Amino acid sequence: MNRYSKALLISGIITVVISVIVLFLCINDWSGLTPLAAVFIIWAQIVFFGGLIFQQKIRTQTEQLVLQASFIPLLTIYSFICGVLSVLFLIRFKSEWKYFVSIQLILAGIIATLLIALYSASKAIRVTNQNTMHDIIQINSYISRINTLAISAAEEEGYGFDLKTISEALRFTDISAMVPVDEEIDHIISELELEFEKETIFRSTKLIQERCTKLAKLIEKRKIQSKAIKEGII
Repeated sequence: MNRYSKALLISGIITVVISVIVLFLCINDWSGLTPLAAVFIIWAQIVFFGGLIFQQKIRTQTEQLVLQASFIPLLTIYSFICGVLSVLFLIRFKSEWKYFVSIQLILAGIIATLLIALYSASKAIRVTNQNTMHDIIQINSYISRINTLAISAAEEEGYGFDLKTISEALRFTDISAMVPVDEEIDHIISELELEFEKETIFRSTKLIQERCTKLAKLIEKRKIQSKAIKEGII
């Protein structure tokens, strides 16, 4: 539990204790729905502070921007309505305990459903964002490796321009998601890297040319597969 969560826990405990003391000092008649109303007043506070602590606990598992925009406002609205309803029935409709319980249960059910849906959505969004960032980093690594090969090739060979063109072609594909052909692209880049590690006189000009041609074709194939993924075909 981090420092902020501990502060929330302490604040929640203090708020609940003070509320309990105030309720016992201010209420003389505990008949009817008074005990239920008191319980729901305390419950509203527990839900509010407990929800804030839970939001802190799951911050590494969910998209915080989504939670902060919706999760906390929902908690606040529910806790406020729950508390106001409790006080209202306590003052004006003390004998209508069935309606009071029914309204509170319906309200709790609606909020619970919304919070669960919001939690699931924010978790899914975070996973998607992490996967996208992973794929972007992976493709950028391919581009960087090809650029390194282009620099090496430019020193002694005539393939620097071809590799630079291939690198730019890959850069302008959709790099937000990996596609099946990326594994082949990685393999061809590795083969070129192994070839360029050799001394110039031992390099196979034919192999390098074939791999450059193959790499260019794979990148064109990648464009097609990326488009297919966006359209839901793959």
